[in-house]
Amino acid sequence: LEGKTTLVIVKNNEVISLISLKDIIRKDSKEAIRLLKNKGIKIIMLTGDNELTAKNIAKEVDINEVRANVLPIDKEKIIKDIPHNKNNLVAMVGDGVNDALALTTSDIGIAIGGGTDIAIESSDIVLIRNSLLDVLNVINLSKRVYFTIIGNLFWAFIYNCIGILFATGMFVPLLGENFKLSPMIGSACMAFSSIFVVLNALTINLFKPKAYNNKKVNGEISNMEKIELNVNGMMCMHCVKHVKEALLSCNGVKHVDVYLDSKKAIIEGNNLSKDKLINAVKNAGYDAF
Repeated sequence: LEGKTTLVIVKNNEVISLISLKDIIRKDSKEAIRLLKNKGIKIIMLTGDNELTAKNIAKEVDINEVRANVLPIDKEKIIKDIPHNKNNLVAMVGDGVNDALALTTSDIGIAIGGGTDIAIESSDIVLIRNSLLDVLNVINLSKRVYFTIIGNLFWAFIYNCIGILFATGMFVPLLGENFKLSPMIGSACMAFSSIFVVLNALTINLFKPKAYNNKKVNGEISNMEKIELNVNGMMCMHCVKHVKEALLSCNGVKHVDVYLDSKKAIIEGNNLSKDKLINAVKNAGYDAF
């Protein structure tokens, strides 16, 4: 009833043990689903798991619509059947080989950074951390970029329309010679317009991802050790994935964030050994210190 997979251990035709297995839900997933629903986003869970397991997982994270026992081609068909238009964009978040078709079919494919290579290559956006909360940051950043573009286009259009009218001299008979636009002033105005547009575009760099983690998650993280490593040799997201997998294989590691731009890895866990972490990265083919 709880959607667990049960393993039956038999010896000499006698059942000696029952083992129940269940996927562990990330503690921030339910919070991410709640915040996405608050934004008016409809959430649909697509999974190849059986219906009982899928419904139990969906119940835990408060997802109302579930499609279970679906194959990769079924995921693609479901996404195609959803109406697509500028007011109803469809995004797919996935990390496995089974998600590749759906990622390419959706309007926006979002791959989890720790997922398979084919999922990453099939997506439009790659999340560095294995957290659905970063989907919210993707949405916020996209809106910031969109409104910056609209603002620049509006400024350039209005500014040039007014400037062209003054440059023609059509206001001189009405307002006098003081409103005559000389070539020198016109050039200065054009330069100012370009500088304004560039500076406004650069404000996107001021965007800071919002920390959505709730207090419970933060409290658990604060009780863990944290080690930061410098990692050289990473060239792409595949390298990030390999380094992350190598670090997660070490004993005591609970969470890993690997950053390609700063060449750093932040490891959180219990009873961590920095030497073992460095050796794990080196065995994966990268230099660490």
